[in-house]
This record gives sequence, C-alpha cells and structure tokens, in this order.
Amino acid sequence: MDSYERDPNWLYPIQCPRLEGRPSGYYFYAGTTDDGRQVLLFENGLALFFDAGGNLIGQEKREPPESQPFPQTKDCAGETGPDFLKRFPEFLASEEGRRWTEHYTNERTRIYGSFFYPWLTELRFHPGTIRVKRFGIPGARIGITDLASIDAQGLHDPNSPEFGEGERAEKLQEIKEWLSNGMFVLWFGKDLWLNGDGHIEST
Repeated sequence: MDSYERDPNWLYPIQCPRLEGRPSGYYFYAGTTDDGRQVLLFENGLALFFDAGGNLIGQEKREPPESQPFPQTKDCAGETGPDFLKRFPEFLASEEGRRWTEHYTNERTRIYGSFFYPWLTELRFHPGTIRVKRFGIPGARIGITDLASIDAQGLHDPNSPEFGEGERAEKLQEIKEWLSNGMFVLWFGKDLWLNGDGHIEST
C-alpha cells in the first residue's frame, strides 16, 4: 500500500521570509541562536525551539502589541467578501489605499521595534533556513502536516466529494506529486503551503 505520510525523522525546511534581503516578519521568523537551537517565532508571539536534530524541545509565548486599526472610510468600511477582494487592487491604487498601506507598514515597523527586535536580539537570533521534524502542539492548530487538510480527509473518507467517482486516481497522483516535490503544510491558525526549499508557496 502506498504511504502518504513521510518518515517521522524527515526534516522539513522552513526558510525565514525576507523582504529586500532582510527578514520580513510576515507570518514568522526562522533561524538559529548562538547556543545552537533552531527557532520558529510566529507573528502572534509564539516561539518554538528545536534542537540541532530538528526535535521540538520547548516553546515560549509573549504577547505582542496590538496593531492599531486603520480608520474606516466609505471606501473600505467593514467590507469583506469576493466583491471587495475583486476591487481590492483598485482600492490599493487609490489615495485612501496608499494611506492604508502606509498605516500598516508603520504599524509593522512599530511592533517590530518594540517587540520582535528586542526578543530576537535577546535570543542572539540569526535568520536562515531551519530543518525540523513533524510536530503538533496539543490543543492548537500549530504544527506540520504532510498534506493539506482536504487531501488528508479525502484519503480516509471514501465519500469525500473531492475524491469522487472517477477522480480518486487523479487526486492520488496529485498527492504523490505534491510529496515528491517536497511540499508540506505549516499550521499556526492558518495554513501555509511550503515547498521543498522551505519557501511559502501559498497561504
């Protein structure tokens, strides 16, 4: 029988997201410390620590400052849904959209300077690619899985609409290709699809 789960000792690469060559802090920071630990620090203030072999050895939670909301305007007040998403690029190009972008850029800079930078300095953090074993935090949607939830469910549920009659063989082939390409899912409330180099491919 085919296996759709990697060996427990498989090492999953997670690369620190960067912007203009520097750690961006989007979603998480990944790297190492002077004492040899590997660190995965999420934007919600949860830090996970791994040993050099990729084993989860500890965690720490600190509360980051809240981002101040952008004042609502008639252009974006409380809007959600597909219609707003369709015209979101148009909104970003507007004067109000530019102010919105500047506001949240400034907020990220403020939170980084007051919260993440001191903590990363305290850890003697070096951004880079970490390699860790599959893990899960009990009681939280935080961890690594080999497959997206919809595919994992379909494998174990013959009645899954995603694995309908005549489609199962095709879906199984897609899963095999996903695994052979090194893809996996990093969860922390939301799911991030990472490739075999540890880069985020989809959110």
